[in-house]
Amino acid sequence: PFNTLWDDQAALVASLWAAKDGRAAIVFVSSHRVDRRAALEAGRTWALHDPAAAASWLRDQAGLTRGECAGSVCGLAVSEPGLAREFVSRPGEIYQPELSEISSAVRQRGIGYFAEWVNGVENAANRKSIVTYQIRSGKKFQESLEIIRLFSDPALREQCYAYISRDLNPAQAADFFESIPGDERAAAVTSLLFRTSEEEEGGELAAELMRKLPADQRERAVLRLLKEEIEPDSSDTLESMKQERIETLERLVPDPEEREKIRAKWPEPLTVPPGSKEPQLPEPPR
Repeated sequence: PFNTLWDDQAALVASLWAAKDGRAAIVFVSSHRVDRRAALEAGRTWALHDPAAAASWLRDQAGLTRGECAGSVCGLAVSEPGLAREFVSRPGEIYQPELSEISSAVRQRGIGYFAEWVNGVENAANRKSIVTYQIRSGKKFQESLEIIRLFSDPALREQCYAYISRDLNPAQAADFFESIPGDERAAAVTSLLFRTSEEEEGGELAAELMRKLPADQRERAVLRLLKEEIEPDSSDTLESMKQERIETLERLVPDPEEREKIRAKWPEPLTVPPGSKEPQLPEPPR
């Protein structure tokens, strides 16, 4: 309890100090061992009160994981999101709690602003994390779709569709599928089918949706699914894995000619690396 009280007091003092003299507060927390919350509060408050000075100081810092640096970026996300994007775009890591805070702050400015801001983030890993914080609610996928459609990167849109589909029940999944632009449905259906493969209702729906895809999308989706779904373990044999693949193909692709085209793109035979007792499937083409 004493330590908690001390940490809370340190964070309060750091925030009050940074509001009066942000640079002095930052210099202090940078050169002393203080609780991370205190460092975060110092950076956050400084960036809220003097974003230009905080941004200028951040440009001289090698990384953004220290509390005072991460806090400054969080403060900029509220006061000057354009400046915050500059630092989120930099190579390197920002911890997930701070990315979540940044995501929420920018989202408060509206769907259109948030999407435009995300389109300008150059660090792909940070961009993906920021986006998933805003679209992970399966109950509000229509609102999420409004955001996703505004993203300029097709790969990011596909990742979002796949991410949302993990949380949907079969009834929601059918509506969701119809809401996705036709040329971007493969990722969502693959994710749904992989998640529901052991469920009778969900698995059948996902298989039906897969069969509705255009042939080129279905081919890509099936190859991706097989890579994820058929993972060898100690009980697998080469024959059992081959049979599992054949059964999956027959269930998802009724047309024999189309099945043969897909099988041709996953070369036979399955391989067993030297020194390994477990069969492994070759990598499918991308």
